[in-house]
Amino acid sequence: VITRCVAGDGGDCIEKILLTSTRPFQIVDSNNVLLAQYNNDGTSSGFGFSGTGAEVSNSSTIAVANATTVYLTANTEAYDDASYHSTASNTSRITVPATGTYLFCTSLYFSTSATGVRQVVIEKNRTTAFINEIRSAAVAYQSGFSLCGQQRLVANDYIEVKVYHEATVSLDVTFTNFTVWRLN
Repeated sequence: VITRCVAGDGGDCIEKILLTSTRPFQIVDSNNVLLAQYNNDGTSSGFGFSGTGAEVSNSSTIAVANATTVYLTANTEAYDDASYHSTASNTSRITVPATGTYLFCTSLYFSTSATGVRQVVIEKNRTTAFINEIRSAAVAYQSGFSLCGQQRLVANDYIEVKVYHEATVSLDVTFTNFTVWRLN
């Protein structure tokens, strides 16, 4: 699913991309030329930029109680070349160091339960949801999410991933990755 918005009078509305998949995906232009490729293992290629970035994850599962919202924390950094993330404080946040346009992606999955809904929200500064994906539980399968979005941010804005479910029991969430790249 790709969602576009038209620039408003303030000029701050940019193209937003929402991709959901439990499998690797590719982004192609109208001529089917590969622009980017993102894999569930967190690797990517073809984004065509040389900006800074970071990739974080959690090495353990995160228990999420029924009907409870939880901001996912990250305790591991695959890379962080501009101090976007801290493993010591505010570990749920990726904080941008400078004003610019950023691309962010996350992959995670809920443990198996055939009951209720699953929700993943990517939000700025705990006030503005960029992406809000809600799905019914998958019978006998883990509920996986791979989401990407692009947004104009100002220095010190931070982005977090929060989850919610109604499975009637606690579910473990595996936070595979949370990645940010500065595009300009």
